Amino acid sequence: MNSQTFRRIQIQRTGPAQVMELNNVEFEPLNPDEVRVRLTRIGINFSEINFRWGRYGFAPAQFPYTPGIEGVGRIEAIGSEVDGLTIGDRVVMAAGGANQMYSEAVQVKATTIVPLPDTISDEVAAAIALKGLMARSLLLDVRRVAPGDTVLVHGATGGVSIILAQWAKHLGATVIGTVGHRSKVAAASAAGCETVLVREDGHFIEALNRVTDNKGVAVVYDPLGAETIQESFLALQRRGTVVSYGNTSGIVKAVDPLWLTRSSLYFTRPMLHDFITNNDQRRASAAELFGLVEAGIIKPAIAEVMPLARVVQAHELVETRRAIGAVVLAT
Repeated sequence: MNSQTFRRIQIQRTGPAQVMELNNVEFEPLNPDEVRVRLTRIGINFSEINFRWGRYGFAPAQFPYTPGIEGVGRIEAIGSEVDGLTIGDRVVMAAGGANQMYSEAVQVKATTIVPLPDTISDEVAAAIALKGLMARSLLLDVRRVAPGDTVLVHGATGGVSIILAQWAKHLGATVIGTVGHRSKVAAASAAGCETVLVREDGHFIEALNRVTDNKGVAVVYDPLGAETIQESFLALQRRGTVVSYGNTSGIVKAVDPLWLTRSSLYFTRPMLHDFITNNDQRRASAAELFGLVEAGIIKPAIAEVMPLARVVQAHELVETRRAIGAVVLAT
């Protein structure tokens, strides 16, 4: 490998984790409005697993393609029309314009770059950037949580959920979490869940009704999908909201409008790019997130840091839902 090449994960076809290959590729010419970033840490997100399998019903426009929508590194080259950035700047890319991050280096538009403060390490940034921005949007944009609300967070030890639970508690909400196995209860409690329900114990709705005195919750944040969607509606109080933001247990095929008539319920499936539409919003939201980390209100959870060459094992760890918190790749 020479200075004109770098290593990148490439996928030639949809399928299991083993379809990912680490290959040498050549840099393309840097466009005037771009910067080249030498990546140090890369966040893994479940959507990348769904795309790898082709679960969203469409394949990439062309193969090979490189997954990855969350990366951290230092700028090593700057296009001729870029202002306000310097070679050596530490930056993070997430939530729009961040693609092909499973790489040793990327070339991206300068307008997608967020400067990284010295107080946030590369590993922490890769673990929380996209996931934290998603958590913020779910709590403040999609369905604003207010003091006194009771919220239910499914999969409470997942990458987004573990941030969401801490942030919701900071906003004054009472947080009830669910986990798949009893081994995850302690981690969910540490993330701010006042009560943790174990789904493998069964009788979930009965347990929730006991905790809430049959009142239900104001909002359910559901990253699991098919496994929990119907119970999510049954968990709601009058005019409550189900926020479905993931598919780790399978794609939700359909939501029957009659489910909503039980007590005038609401359902939404938000996408972050509809709430962060430009870099001013991205930088402001990231500053809010980083501020909460610096204040100790949000404590990032990193399950494991693995080298880029072990991306197959990293995907398997996330896909089997064994990880507590984020899984990060290191270049």
